[in-house]
Amino acid sequence: MDSLQLIVALLLATPIDELTIIAAGMVSAPIGRALNLGFVINRLHGGGAERVVCTLANHYVEKDLANVHILSLAGKRCFFPLDERVHLDAVWDTADIQGLRGFIKTRYAARQVQAWREENNLDGVISFLPRANFANILSYRGPRKNGESVLISQRNITTEIYPLGSLRGSLGRMMIRCLYNRADQIICNSPETATSLTVMGVNAPRPVIPNPQDLEGIRKMGNEGPSGIWRTQDKPRIIAVGRLIPQKGHDILLQALRRLKDDMDFECQIVGLGVLRAQLEQQVQGLGLSGHVHFAGWLDNPFAAMREADVFVLPSRWEGFGNVIVEAMALGLPIIATNCKGSPDWILQEGQSGLLVNSEDPLALYHGLRQINTDPELRQSLGEAAQKRAEDFAVERVGEEFLSLITIARSK
Repeated sequence: MDSLQLIVALLLATPIDELTIIAAGMVSAPIGRALNLGFVINRLHGGGAERVVCTLANHYVEKDLANVHILSLAGKRCFFPLDERVHLDAVWDTADIQGLRGFIKTRYAARQVQAWREENNLDGVISFLPRANFANILSYRGPRKNGESVLISQRNITTEIYPLGSLRGSLGRMMIRCLYNRADQIICNSPETATSLTVMGVNAPRPVIPNPQDLEGIRKMGNEGPSGIWRTQDKPRIIAVGRLIPQKGHDILLQALRRLKDDMDFECQIVGLGVLRAQLEQQVQGLGLSGHVHFAGWLDNPFAAMREADVFVLPSRWEGFGNVIVEAMALGLPIIATNCKGSPDWILQEGQSGLLVNSEDPLALYHGLRQINTDPELRQSLGEAAQKRAEDFAVERVGEEFLSLITIARSK
């Protein structure tokens, strides 16, 4: 047995009497009370899955569809609006759950998830992201109670978040192979997210439910401007929103903007935080883009800044879903996105609701940016098509799909 197998064996070798209740279980609610629904997630810092959890929670309590409890593995700090009626708890006040240390902590987290579920008498729990999914699945070892089903949710391209050639990647893939097939349903947010699990040897059912969007809330916040980030009034405004990490491809965008600078004047605002900020700032200086590209950092209300833009650009290398695409669509922005691995072509209906260009291709992105910035009729038609397509992702519609899965699971 090699070291990776030993680690996984230790995580899986939890005595049955220690973990007797499944954290992702579904049990029939007694007649006469509202459904008690729980979500488990790594943390509630900025991110797509985190926004999904908050959007669903807010919708369910606002519409009196369920009492909602959220368990964060690492702290109660939340970057998104959260209704005060949502109950928020945490396994740790703050904790490092990244890397090998995070895998080792999974066993303890599973026991805490079990206790949380029992204490709150939850009828159903859905977990989001691999660490939370591991803890949920590990929290059930004994025979299932009547009506219990394991529901977990995968939110990104698994082969990308656990790449080959690293300890983290190898361990993550092994954990997924060992654990995910214990789930009754693995909710995936795009067809490619579901397909990526096949490569890992996962054959559990994988229904595809897109990320829900609070379209009304997005548009309301979009009208709360001015945002105050734009430095000019008479130049085309380009905006990119996303974490400053390799996946998001901001380095590719900067290479494309270097070419665009030779053709036209413009202002580009990059919204988001991340480990690559200093490196990207150096790239901006090296490409002579200091007067054109600015880093806005984290914005509590990015939608006001987005609504003031002329074009939204997504230069990603891959996307599990790409919430920000639908957010831009809801605001009626014309969109140019890379046809990367994941969801952009699915969301944009293969180019009907936005321009698609090859990923990892600065020249193609440049040509797309030039086309969309010089053709006002194209911008208008794409913006109108995008706004119409956004309705397919409304939380009212998608939230019902999540509840339907829970109802079906509880009835078994």
